[in-house]
Amino acid sequence: MLKNLRGLKLALLFSLVLATAPGCAPVITALPTVLLVVQGAELAINMIESFVNAYYQAHPDAAKQALCAAAIAKTRVALAAVLDVANGVGAADQAKLDVAFKDFEGAYSELTSLVGPLGVHVGKGLRATPGGGLQVPSAADLVAAGTRR
Repeated sequence: MLKNLRGLKLALLFSLVLATAPGCAPVITALPTVLLVVQGAELAINMIESFVNAYYQAHPDAAKQALCAAAIAKTRVALAAVLDVANGVGAADQAKLDVAFKDFEGAYSELTSLVGPLGVHVGKGLRATPGGGLQVPSAADLVAAGTRR
């Protein structure tokens, strides 16, 4: 949770810096949407990570746990890239933002496919499921949540 707040504070700080920079209007208008997506996605990733760690605590398998950890890290890197593009790192534009979102969606979908057999299921919203499982939103739903108006 603290990690989420720290990332959100940094994103807000970057947005304030960008607001004073010339030529950043498209980035500024995209930033609130991106922050909603990043916040929801980070929560889902954290829940998946907690679930995976608890699962492998009860059912040790170092090799599979390492695969899951690598997929979680890859998903976080892709999510950070979305925020970087929105914050103007590398002269952001809508096409770059779209590519960053697609990369995140791909990494998140790979992650949910990998952890599906452990009891993580894709559905509407984030919640515990009967029998000790976890339901997480799809990558498309996470991205769409930030674009609904």
